[in-house]
Amino acid sequence: MKKLAMVLVLLVVLLGAAIVIVPGMISPETIKAQLTQRVEAATGRKLTIGGKLALKVFPFIGVEAEQVSLSNPDGFGKDAFVSVGALQVDVALLPLLHKDIQVNSFMLKDPVIRLEVNKDGKRNWDFTPAEVEKGLAKKPEAEAKKGSGFAPSNLTLGDIEISNGALFYTDGKGAVQKVEKLNAKVKLRNMTSPLDVAADALWQGKQVKVVLNLDSLGTLSAGKASKFVANIASDVVSVDAKGTLEGQNVTAKAAVKSSSLKSLAAWLNPKGAPIATPALLALDTSADVICGGKACDLTNVVLALDGIKATGDAKLNFAGATPKIGLKVKTGVLDVNPFLEAAKKASLMPSVIADAEAAGGHWSTDAIDLSGLKAVDLDAAVQTEGILFRQFKIGATALKATMAQGTLNAEVVDATLYDGKGTLAMTVNGAAQPASYALTGMLKGIALEPLLTDAADMNRLSGKADITFAANGHGKSQADIISSLAGSGKFNVMDGKIQRVNLLDMVRNVSSAFAGANSQSQSTDFSAMGGSFVIANGVLTNNDLLIAMQGARVNGQGNVNLPAYTINYRLSPQTYSSSKDATTGKTVERAGVEVPVLISGSLDSPSFQPDVQGVIQDALSDPTKFKDAIKNSGKDLKEQIKQPKDAIKNLKGLLGGFKKGQ
Repeated sequence: MKKLAMVLVLLVVLLGAAIVIVPGMISPETIKAQLTQRVEAATGRKLTIGGKLALKVFPFIGVEAEQVSLSNPDGFGKDAFVSVGALQVDVALLPLLHKDIQVNSFMLKDPVIRLEVNKDGKRNWDFTPAEVEKGLAKKPEAEAKKGSGFAPSNLTLGDIEISNGALFYTDGKGAVQKVEKLNAKVKLRNMTSPLDVAADALWQGKQVKVVLNLDSLGTLSAGKASKFVANIASDVVSVDAKGTLEGQNVTAKAAVKSSSLKSLAAWLNPKGAPIATPALLALDTSADVICGGKACDLTNVVLALDGIKATGDAKLNFAGATPKIGLKVKTGVLDVNPFLEAAKKASLMPSVIADAEAAGGHWSTDAIDLSGLKAVDLDAAVQTEGILFRQFKIGATALKATMAQGTLNAEVVDATLYDGKGTLAMTVNGAAQPASYALTGMLKGIALEPLLTDAADMNRLSGKADITFAANGHGKSQADIISSLAGSGKFNVMDGKIQRVNLLDMVRNVSSAFAGANSQSQSTDFSAMGGSFVIANGVLTNNDLLIAMQGARVNGQGNVNLPAYTINYRLSPQTYSSSKDATTGKTVERAGVEVPVLISGSLDSPSFQPDVQGVIQDALSDPTKFKDAIKNSGKDLKEQIKQPKDAIKNLKGLLGGFKKGQ
């Protein structure tokens, strides 16, 4: 027993001596040479250890190194692919006797990783066969054939710690993204145990925290499904996901919350144009997500954006040059006013005109930016309970929109609006040079007064209207589009009223009617009004207006010059009386005097003026007919023209004194 005890003591003494002496017997330069040779043989990249290299043997086999770097491949930047200020690795000694690797600690200080895509689209993190072959060619042939002869049966990891790290990503165009002040702790007992990662870093000036838990890294590496929980958070956005990973496939329940998409967009793209809206754009959304490769399906989507709430499904595909998005969504009332500038909420046309007038005209000459039409390809179907845009209201409707290669096609189908129904279709071709626009519509049973009030702050016309129209234009600005506008349409309005003008009084009582034109107390009731129009170069022309009212008819023809924002129109109101013919018993209509009205000037405030020359010309061309018309007119006009034989002379005196604008 004494001899055995002496042998054991001797072995311990020898082992202790080896632990003390062996590290001193091995030159650090020899270790560096071996490491650099083996790394280059495996990767084709050059390993450099510029600082100290220390080795310890007991109770752990440990390595400490400083100023370690791995070079970039040819064709990339001069800076190292990976550099580390200091690293420390401790591996338990005794488990190695059983071909087990037990890493007790792995620490990196000041690591820097530079990921780069060059102008040819190559990536510096891809270790190509050529690089590997280049490294192997430098490896001694005997070493290459010999192999290591060591295959660990198990891997156990302790704490992995990274402090003050940095990650740089440079795309093919030279743009650089930076992650700095990276600190991370990783726990992985072995390949079958859970992986826990907790990290924080500075990106784009904001602190970002990442927490990840993976059930089994080994299961995932074997191509099998592994459950995970992840959270990414900053002060403007948080992303939570819980599900399974299997290869490149992800199945998860995900949620995204942002206190302000405006702030988020400014953070993600500091050089981009800010989102022009006073709204906060607070986002809260969740969905079931299935992703594989470069495609994702989102189902059971629940979205809240400020006051807007929606549910639906989405499909995302990033395989092509342009991302593709498919949407199928249901919403409540889409009130977009909170997203508009406060000064522009009142109504559609006045705000547009005000903007343009501030720039020196009725229509803006600012270039319209359609670059967003080329950002994604879109196929969307939206069922909404209503839309509120400024004061313009649309009831429950279905919206369909497709966008591809810079062209947007949108359609409002069977919309409920202003007590009627309507269908609108719009095409914006941003790929054309210049961009082109087309709009068609069919409205039935529309209440005109609230429609015109909300859309254009115009309340001079009321009634139930059926309208069809088609128009198209092109140009770089609003002014260009209006000047190129072309199209046609027709309209029919029943049981309506024209405010601030009394067409009958313009016949029956010329003096007071024209003196009071544009007065709030004036109005013209009609039973029907209809006609058609054409548009060419922004000028709308109508030659067949017919307004029917009790005891009178009004014909009209003229144009509205949209580029100049002016009107030049001629209304011809004419009274008539009805009586039964004593001989035939049939009702006979007898036409009275026709007193044409010229409407001219700005659309903002048109002037009304009797067409003196037109009346005189009619009287001169057929005096007998004119005298009969006076007899058939109401007594008010008869009293103004006392002597029919002097009708033309009196008419000149009556109408000639009225000035434009009265």
